[in-house]
Amino acid sequence: MASGVLTSIGALFFAARLGTVGGDIGVGLEVIVLTATVLGGITLGGGKGSVVKSLVGVLVVLLITNGLTAMNARGGVNRMALATILLTAAMIDIRWQKNRTRIISKVYVAPTYHALPPPPPTEIGGGGPFEQNDKLRDVSLIGLGRIEAPEDVILDRNDVLYAGSRHGDIIRFFPPDYERMEVFAHIGGQPLGMAFDRQDNLYVCIGGMGLYRVNPDGAVEKATDETNRSVYSVNDDSRLRLADDLDITDDGLIFFSEATVRYEMDEWPVESDPAAQRERELLRVRSRDVLEHIERVLGHVRRLESSAESAVQMHFSAQSNRTNDIMRTLTVLTAVFMPLNLITGFFGMNFDFLPFVHTSAGVWLTTVVMAVVAIGLLIYFRRKRYFARGA
Repeated sequence: MASGVLTSIGALFFAARLGTVGGDIGVGLEVIVLTATVLGGITLGGGKGSVVKSLVGVLVVLLITNGLTAMNARGGVNRMALATILLTAAMIDIRWQKNRTRIISKVYVAPTYHALPPPPPTEIGGGGPFEQNDKLRDVSLIGLGRIEAPEDVILDRNDVLYAGSRHGDIIRFFPPDYERMEVFAHIGGQPLGMAFDRQDNLYVCIGGMGLYRVNPDGAVEKATDETNRSVYSVNDDSRLRLADDLDITDDGLIFFSEATVRYEMDEWPVESDPAAQRERELLRVRSRDVLEHIERVLGHVRRLESSAESAVQMHFSAQSNRTNDIMRTLTVLTAVFMPLNLITGFFGMNFDFLPFVHTSAGVWLTTVVMAVVAIGLLIYFRRKRYFARGA
Protein backbone atom coordinates (compact mmCIF):
# COMPACT_ATOMS: atom_id res chain seq x y z
CA MET A 1 0.00 0.00 0.00
CA ALA A 2 2.85 2.37 0.82
CA SER A 3 4.42 1.75 -2.60
CA GLY A 4 1.12 2.54 -4.31
CA VAL A 5 0.68 5.77 -2.33
CA LEU A 6 4.23 6.92 -3.07
CA THR A 7 3.82 6.04 -6.75
CA SER A 8 0.63 8.09 -6.97
CA ILE A 9 2.33 11.06 -5.27
CA GLY A 10 5.24 10.81 -7.69
CA ALA A 11 2.81 10.66 -10.63
CA LEU A 12 1.05 13.81 -9.38
CA PHE A 13 4.35 15.70 -9.12
CA PHE A 14 5.45 14.51 -12.56
CA ALA A 15 2.13 15.51 -14.15
CA ALA A 16 2.30 18.90 -12.41
CA ARG A 17 5.79 19.42 -13.79
CA LEU A 18 4.70 18.58 -17.36
CA GLY A 19 1.44 20.49 -17.07
CA THR A 20 -0.50 17.72 -18.80
CA VAL A 21 -1.75 14.19 -18.19
CA GLY A 22 -2.22 11.16 -20.39
CA GLY A 23 -2.18 7.40 -20.44
CA ASP A 24 1.37 7.25 -21.86
CA ILE A 25 3.00 10.03 -19.87
CA GLY A 26 5.25 7.74 -17.80
CA VAL A 27 6.27 5.39 -20.62
CA GLY A 28 10.03 4.81 -20.44
CA LEU A 29 10.46 5.87 -16.82
CA GLU A 30 10.57 2.24 -15.67
CA VAL A 31 14.04 1.88 -17.22
CA ILE A 32 15.25 4.91 -15.27
CA VAL A 33 13.73 3.57 -12.05
CA LEU A 34 15.27 0.10 -12.49
CA THR A 35 18.67 1.60 -13.33
CA ALA A 36 18.59 3.84 -10.28
CA THR A 37 17.54 0.91 -8.09
CA VAL A 38 20.32 -1.37 -9.31
CA LEU A 39 22.97 1.35 -9.14
CA GLY A 40 21.82 2.03 -5.59
CA GLY A 41 22.91 -1.46 -4.60
CA ILE A 42 19.44 -3.02 -4.33
CA THR A 43 19.46 -6.48 -5.87
CA LEU A 44 16.96 -7.44 -8.55
CA GLY A 45 16.43 -10.78 -6.82
CA GLY A 46 14.76 -9.16 -3.82
CA GLY A 47 15.89 -8.66 -0.28
CA LYS A 48 16.54 -5.65 1.89
CA GLY A 49 17.01 -2.14 0.55
CA SER A 50 17.19 1.37 1.90
CA VAL A 51 15.99 4.82 0.92
CA VAL A 52 19.54 6.18 1.06
CA LYS A 53 20.74 3.63 -1.50
CA SER A 54 17.83 4.46 -3.79
CA LEU A 55 18.58 8.20 -3.53
CA VAL A 56 22.22 7.56 -4.39
CA GLY A 57 21.13 5.58 -7.45
CA VAL A 58 18.75 8.37 -8.50
CA LEU A 59 21.55 10.95 -8.18
CA VAL A 60 23.85 8.81 -10.33
CA VAL A 61 21.16 8.45 -13.02
CA LEU A 62 20.47 12.19 -12.94
CA LEU A 63 24.18 12.94 -13.35
CA ILE A 64 24.35 10.60 -16.35
CA THR A 65 21.21 11.92 -18.06
CA ASN A 66 22.03 15.59 -17.40
CA GLY A 67 25.60 15.05 -18.61
CA LEU A 68 24.39 13.48 -21.85
CA THR A 69 21.84 16.28 -22.28
CA ALA A 70 24.56 18.90 -21.77
CA MET A 71 26.57 17.13 -24.50
CA ASN A 72 23.59 17.54 -26.86
CA ALA A 73 23.04 13.80 -27.03
CA ARG A 74 19.78 12.62 -28.57
CA GLY A 75 17.04 11.01 -26.54
CA GLY A 76 17.80 7.61 -28.00
CA VAL A 77 21.40 7.87 -26.79
CA ASN A 78 20.19 8.53 -23.24
CA ARG A 79 17.94 5.48 -23.30
CA MET A 80 20.64 3.29 -24.80
CA ALA A 81 23.14 4.44 -22.15
CA LEU A 82 20.71 3.70 -19.32
CA ALA A 83 19.76 0.33 -20.82
CA THR A 84 23.45 -0.60 -21.16
CA ILE A 85 24.14 0.39 -17.55
CA LEU A 86 21.07 -1.59 -16.40
CA LEU A 87 22.12 -4.74 -18.27
CA THR A 88 25.71 -4.50 -17.01
CA ALA A 89 24.59 -3.95 -13.42
CA ALA A 90 22.09 -6.81 -13.68
CA MET A 91 24.80 -9.18 -14.96
CA ILE A 92 27.13 -8.15 -12.13
CA ASP A 93 24.31 -8.57 -9.61
CA ILE A 94 23.49 -12.07 -10.89
CA ARG A 95 27.12 -13.14 -10.78
CA TRP A 96 27.51 -11.62 -7.31
CA GLN A 97 24.47 -13.43 -5.94
CA LYS A 98 25.71 -16.70 -7.41
CA ASN A 99 29.30 -16.47 -6.10
CA ARG A 100 28.76 -14.16 -3.13
CA THR A 101 29.62 -16.63 -0.39
CA ARG A 102 32.76 -17.87 -2.10
CA ILE A 103 34.02 -14.34 -2.85
CA ILE A 104 33.40 -13.07 0.67
CA SER A 105 35.04 -16.11 2.24
CA LYS A 106 38.19 -15.39 0.22
CA VAL A 107 38.24 -11.59 0.44
CA TYR A 108 36.61 -10.67 3.74
CA VAL A 109 38.95 -10.44 6.73
CA ALA A 110 38.61 -8.88 10.17
CA PRO A 111 42.22 -8.10 11.12
CA THR A 112 43.18 -7.50 14.72
CA TYR A 113 46.38 -7.26 16.71
CA HIS A 114 47.14 -8.45 20.19
CA ALA A 115 50.62 -8.68 21.64
CA LEU A 116 51.06 -12.01 23.41
CA PRO A 117 53.67 -12.75 26.07
CA PRO A 118 56.19 -15.54 25.52
CA PRO A 119 54.50 -18.95 25.69
CA PRO A 120 54.87 -20.77 29.01
CA PRO A 121 56.76 -24.07 29.02
CA THR A 122 54.82 -27.27 28.46
CA GLU A 123 57.53 -29.83 29.25
CA ILE A 124 57.15 -32.17 32.19
CA GLY A 125 58.81 -30.61 35.18
CA GLY A 126 58.74 -27.13 33.69
CA GLY A 127 56.37 -25.88 36.37
CA GLY A 128 54.15 -23.93 33.98
CA PRO A 129 50.35 -23.95 33.93
CA PHE A 130 50.42 -25.88 30.63
CA GLU A 131 52.78 -28.57 31.86
CA GLN A 132 51.88 -32.03 30.56
CA ASN A 133 50.09 -34.08 33.22
CA ASP A 134 47.65 -36.95 33.74
CA LYS A 135 45.05 -35.20 35.87
CA LEU A 136 42.25 -36.14 33.46
CA ARG A 137 42.99 -39.84 33.63
CA ASP A 138 40.18 -40.58 36.08
CA VAL A 139 37.47 -38.44 34.47
CA SER A 140 33.99 -39.92 33.98
CA LEU A 141 32.01 -39.54 30.75
CA ILE A 142 28.64 -37.79 31.00
CA GLY A 143 25.81 -38.80 28.71
CA LEU A 144 27.86 -41.20 26.63
CA GLY A 145 25.48 -42.89 24.19
CA ARG A 146 22.55 -40.90 25.59
CA ILE A 147 23.04 -37.52 23.91
CA GLU A 148 24.18 -36.87 20.35
CA ALA A 149 26.52 -34.08 19.19
CA PRO A 150 26.59 -31.74 22.23
CA GLU A 151 28.17 -28.63 20.68
CA ASP A 152 28.29 -26.58 23.90
CA VAL A 153 27.75 -27.13 27.64
CA ILE A 154 27.22 -24.76 30.55
CA LEU A 155 26.66 -24.94 34.33
CA ASP A 156 24.09 -22.88 36.19
CA ARG A 157 24.53 -21.51 39.69
CA ASN A 158 23.29 -24.83 41.13
CA ASP A 159 25.91 -26.85 39.20
CA VAL A 160 23.26 -28.31 36.89
CA LEU A 161 24.86 -29.13 33.54
CA TYR A 162 23.07 -28.07 30.36
CA ALA A 163 23.94 -29.42 26.90
CA GLY A 164 22.38 -29.27 23.46
CA SER A 165 21.71 -32.13 21.06
CA ARG A 166 21.48 -32.24 17.31
CA HIS A 167 17.79 -33.14 17.61
CA GLY A 168 16.96 -29.64 18.87
CA ASP A 169 16.74 -30.45 22.59
CA ILE A 170 18.41 -28.85 25.58
CA ILE A 171 19.18 -31.58 28.08
CA ARG A 172 20.26 -31.02 31.66
CA PHE A 173 22.20 -33.37 33.93
CA PHE A 174 21.81 -33.15 37.69
CA PRO A 175 24.67 -33.29 40.21
CA PRO A 176 26.47 -34.82 41.93
CA ASP A 177 27.11 -37.73 39.55
CA TYR A 178 25.31 -36.22 36.50
CA GLU A 179 23.69 -39.51 35.68
CA ARG A 180 20.10 -38.34 35.95
CA MET A 181 19.05 -36.35 32.91
CA GLU A 182 15.92 -34.77 31.48
CA VAL A 183 14.91 -32.69 28.48
CA PHE A 184 14.79 -29.10 29.72
CA ALA A 185 13.43 -27.51 26.50
CA HIS A 186 12.88 -28.29 22.85
CA ILE A 187 13.75 -25.57 20.33
CA GLY A 188 13.94 -27.46 17.04
CA GLY A 189 17.44 -26.51 15.90
CA GLN A 190 20.81 -27.65 17.16
CA PRO A 191 22.17 -25.38 19.94
CA LEU A 192 25.66 -24.12 19.07
CA GLY A 193 26.26 -21.84 22.06
CA MET A 194 24.67 -21.15 25.45
CA ALA A 195 24.99 -18.54 28.18
CA PHE A 196 23.02 -17.44 31.28
CA ASP A 197 22.08 -13.88 32.14
CA ARG A 198 21.56 -12.34 35.59
CA GLN A 199 17.95 -13.53 35.73
CA ASP A 200 18.92 -17.19 35.03
CA ASN A 201 17.49 -17.00 31.51
CA LEU A 202 19.36 -19.32 29.17
CA TYR A 203 20.25 -17.72 25.82
CA VAL A 204 20.88 -20.25 23.07
CA CYS A 205 22.40 -19.77 19.61
CA ILE A 206 20.56 -21.94 17.07
CA GLY A 207 22.30 -22.40 13.75
CA GLY A 208 20.24 -20.96 10.90
CA MET A 209 17.44 -19.79 13.24
CA GLY A 210 18.89 -17.04 15.45
CA LEU A 211 19.07 -16.34 19.17
CA TYR A 212 16.52 -17.93 21.52
CA ARG A 213 15.76 -17.35 25.19
CA VAL A 214 14.72 -20.16 27.54
CA ASN A 215 13.12 -19.06 30.79
CA PRO A 216 13.89 -20.89 34.07
CA ASP A 217 10.57 -22.73 33.74
CA GLY A 218 11.54 -24.05 30.26
CA ALA A 219 9.45 -21.67 28.14
CA VAL A 220 11.12 -20.95 24.77
CA GLU A 221 10.87 -17.66 22.91
CA LYS A 222 12.79 -16.13 20.02
CA ALA A 223 15.00 -13.24 21.09
CA THR A 224 16.22 -12.02 17.68
CA ASP A 225 17.69 -13.14 14.38
CA GLU A 226 19.59 -9.98 13.45
CA THR A 227 21.81 -7.26 14.89
CA ASN A 228 22.87 -3.77 13.87
CA ARG A 229 25.10 -3.79 10.83
CA SER A 230 28.66 -2.60 11.29
CA VAL A 231 29.32 0.71 9.55
CA TYR A 232 32.60 -0.27 7.88
CA SER A 233 31.88 -3.95 7.33
CA VAL A 234 32.17 -5.30 3.78
CA ASN A 235 29.99 -8.25 4.70
CA ASP A 236 26.36 -7.69 5.70
CA ASP A 237 26.67 -8.76 9.34
CA SER A 238 23.20 -7.65 10.43
CA ARG A 239 21.72 -11.11 9.97
CA LEU A 240 22.71 -13.97 12.24
CA ARG A 241 23.61 -16.41 9.48
CA LEU A 242 25.11 -19.13 11.67
CA ALA A 243 24.45 -18.26 15.31
CA ASP A 244 27.54 -20.06 16.62
CA ASP A 245 28.52 -18.88 20.12
CA LEU A 246 27.80 -16.04 22.52
CA ASP A 247 28.69 -14.45 25.83
CA ILE A 248 26.69 -12.07 28.04
CA THR A 249 28.16 -9.22 30.08
CA ASP A 250 26.95 -8.18 33.52
CA ASP A 251 24.82 -5.38 32.04
CA GLY A 252 23.09 -7.76 29.58
CA LEU A 253 25.11 -6.95 26.44
CA ILE A 254 25.43 -9.99 24.17
CA PHE A 255 28.54 -10.70 22.09
CA PHE A 256 28.65 -13.22 19.25
CA SER A 257 31.52 -15.01 17.62
CA GLU A 258 32.69 -13.92 14.20
CA ALA A 259 31.41 -17.15 12.65
CA THR A 260 27.89 -15.96 13.49
CA VAL A 261 27.98 -13.32 10.74
CA ARG A 262 30.60 -14.78 8.44
CA TYR A 263 29.44 -18.27 7.54
CA GLU A 264 26.20 -19.68 6.23
CA MET A 265 24.35 -22.65 7.67
CA ASP A 266 25.28 -24.92 4.78
CA GLU A 267 28.98 -24.33 5.49
CA TRP A 268 28.79 -25.68 9.02
CA PRO A 269 30.20 -29.22 9.23
CA VAL A 270 27.46 -31.17 10.97
CA GLU A 271 28.92 -34.58 10.21
CA SER A 272 32.34 -35.93 11.14
CA ASP A 273 31.84 -39.35 9.63
CA PRO A 274 33.23 -39.48 6.05
CA ALA A 275 30.29 -41.62 4.93
CA ALA A 276 27.83 -39.12 6.39
CA GLN A 277 29.71 -36.23 4.74
CA ARG A 278 29.56 -38.02 1.40
CA GLU A 279 25.86 -38.61 1.89
CA ARG A 280 25.39 -34.93 2.63
CA GLU A 281 27.30 -33.96 -0.51
CA LEU A 282 25.16 -36.32 -2.56
CA LEU A 283 22.10 -34.77 -0.99
CA ARG A 284 23.34 -31.31 -2.03
CA VAL A 285 23.90 -32.50 -5.58
CA ARG A 286 20.44 -34.07 -5.72
CA SER A 287 18.90 -30.93 -4.23
CA ARG A 288 20.55 -28.80 -6.89
CA ASP A 289 19.32 -31.25 -9.53
CA VAL A 290 15.79 -30.97 -8.14
CA LEU A 291 16.05 -27.18 -8.20
CA GLU A 292 17.19 -27.27 -11.81
CA HIS A 293 14.23 -29.51 -12.68
CA ILE A 294 11.90 -27.11 -10.90
CA GLU A 295 13.39 -24.18 -12.83
CA ARG A 296 12.91 -26.04 -16.11
CA VAL A 297 9.30 -26.83 -15.17
CA LEU A 298 8.74 -23.18 -14.30
CA GLY A 299 10.23 -22.16 -17.64
CA HIS A 300 7.92 -24.60 -19.42
CA VAL A 301 4.96 -23.23 -17.45
CA ARG A 302 5.92 -19.69 -18.47
CA ARG A 303 6.09 -20.78 -22.11
CA LEU A 304 2.67 -22.43 -21.81
CA GLU A 305 1.36 -19.27 -20.19
CA SER A 306 2.75 -17.22 -23.08
CA SER A 307 1.16 -19.61 -25.59
CA ALA A 308 -2.18 -19.37 -23.74
CA GLU A 309 -1.97 -15.58 -23.79
CA SER A 310 -1.23 -15.70 -27.54
CA ALA A 311 -4.25 -17.96 -28.08
CA VAL A 312 -6.44 -15.59 -26.09
CA GLN A 313 -5.16 -12.64 -28.11
CA MET A 314 -5.85 -14.53 -31.35
CA HIS A 315 -9.39 -15.25 -30.11
CA PHE A 316 -9.94 -11.59 -29.29
CA SER A 317 -8.54 -10.63 -32.70
CA ALA A 318 -10.90 -13.05 -34.44
CA GLN A 319 -13.83 -11.67 -32.46
CA SER A 320 -12.78 -8.15 -33.38
CA ASN A 321 -12.59 -9.07 -37.07
CA ARG A 322 -16.04 -10.66 -36.89
CA THR A 323 -17.41 -7.53 -35.20
CA ASN A 324 -15.82 -5.39 -37.92
CA ASP A 325 -17.47 -7.50 -40.62
CA ILE A 326 -20.86 -7.12 -38.96
CA MET A 327 -20.38 -3.38 -38.53
CA ARG A 328 -19.31 -3.06 -42.19
CA THR A 329 -22.45 -4.88 -43.36
CA LEU A 330 -24.65 -2.71 -41.17
CA THR A 331 -22.88 0.40 -42.45
CA VAL A 332 -23.51 -0.63 -46.07
CA LEU A 333 -27.19 -1.23 -45.35
CA THR A 334 -27.44 2.12 -43.61
CA ALA A 335 -25.73 3.84 -46.55
CA VAL A 336 -28.17 2.18 -48.99
CA PHE A 337 -31.31 3.15 -47.09
CA MET A 338 -30.27 6.72 -46.26
CA PRO A 339 -31.00 8.18 -49.75
CA LEU A 340 -34.21 6.13 -49.91
CA ASN A 341 -35.32 7.63 -46.62
CA LEU A 342 -34.37 11.07 -47.94
CA ILE A 343 -36.53 10.59 -51.07
CA THR A 344 -39.55 9.28 -49.14
CA GLY A 345 -39.18 12.07 -46.62
CA PHE A 346 -39.07 14.67 -49.34
CA PHE A 347 -42.20 13.46 -51.09
CA GLY A 348 -43.92 12.85 -47.78
CA MET A 349 -44.13 16.57 -46.97
CA ASN A 350 -47.70 17.98 -46.97
CA PHE A 351 -47.27 20.62 -49.65
CA ASP A 352 -49.47 21.00 -52.78
CA PHE A 353 -46.79 22.17 -55.13
CA LEU A 354 -44.43 19.17 -55.17
CA PRO A 355 -43.31 17.57 -58.43
CA PHE A 356 -45.00 14.31 -59.45
CA VAL A 357 -47.54 14.63 -56.62
CA HIS A 358 -50.64 15.18 -58.75
CA THR A 359 -49.61 12.87 -61.63
CA SER A 360 -50.65 9.24 -61.95
CA ALA A 361 -47.10 8.10 -62.89
CA GLY A 362 -45.41 9.91 -60.01
CA VAL A 363 -45.34 6.95 -57.66
CA TRP A 364 -43.86 4.69 -60.34
CA LEU A 365 -41.20 7.23 -61.29
CA THR A 366 -40.24 7.64 -57.63
CA THR A 367 -40.06 3.88 -57.16
CA VAL A 368 -37.78 3.51 -60.18
CA VAL A 369 -35.49 6.29 -58.94
CA MET A 370 -35.26 4.68 -55.50
CA ALA A 371 -34.52 1.26 -57.06
CA VAL A 372 -31.83 2.75 -59.31
CA VAL A 373 -30.20 4.52 -56.37
CA ALA A 374 -30.24 1.38 -54.23
CA ILE A 375 -28.88 -0.84 -57.02
CA GLY A 376 -26.24 1.74 -57.90
CA LEU A 377 -25.04 1.92 -54.29
CA LEU A 378 -24.96 -1.88 -54.00
CA ILE A 379 -22.88 -2.13 -57.18
CA TYR A 380 -20.54 0.60 -55.91
CA PHE A 381 -20.03 -1.09 -52.54
CA ARG A 382 -19.48 -4.45 -54.22
CA ARG A 383 -16.75 -3.02 -56.46
CA LYS A 384 -15.13 -1.50 -53.39
CA ARG A 385 -15.17 -5.01 -51.85
CA TYR A 386 -17.16 -3.86 -48.87
CA PHE A 387 -19.04 -7.18 -48.89
CA ALA A 388 -15.85 -9.32 -48.86
CA ARG A 389 -15.22 -10.95 -45.45
CA GLY A 390 -12.03 -9.71 -43.83
CA ALA A 391 -11.49 -6.97 -46.43
